[in-house]
Amino acid sequence: MAELDSFAKPEDMEERTEGAIPATRPFLDTALAAASRAIRDYCGWHIAPVAEQVQYVGGRDAVFLPTRRIAALVSVVNDGTTLDTGALDFDEDTGQVFGHRWSTRRRGLVITYRHGLDEVPSFIQDLTLQIAARALGSPLGVIREQSLASSITWTATAAGVAGGTVLMQHEQEALAAYRVGWHL
Repeated sequence: MAELDSFAKPEDMEERTEGAIPATRPFLDTALAAASRAIRDYCGWHIAPVAEQVQYVGGRDAVFLPTRRIAALVSVVNDGTTLDTGALDFDEDTGQVFGHRWSTRRRGLVITYRHGLDEVPSFIQDLTLQIAARALGSPLGVIREQSLASSITWTATAAGVAGGTVLMQHEQEALAAYRVGWHL
């Protein structure tokens, strides 16, 4: 799959923060890309936009593609035989592909498919901005500065831990609807 864009743009950050983080802020593009990557890695798939991907599987009866939204099966090759994708059924929300006895050989099944959401959900865009802003809030890893009369506490993700590009527990829980697989 080709390199994917960030879920949010620098202009979105400037608007969300009412100018506190301008679109021209150094390293903003990097922070947005890192936040998008963290979300994609946690969820187990790219989420948006719709993209074509090739998956090599085999050695099992049930086939689940790493996605929460299949748009189309482009081609399916099982043990060297190209199958009619129109004769196969799939669950677009779980990534399961039905309708055939699959190869038991490792990588004996090659599926090319289109998947993803047409647009980035507003929640995902907002979460990307939140994570990136937190990471930019303490670029040097400083948690607290203090002088005689005042003290400033910078972005922290846990007691004694500076910000950074991490998903907090409540953010992970909020991403459950976008995460691939069975998670209890």
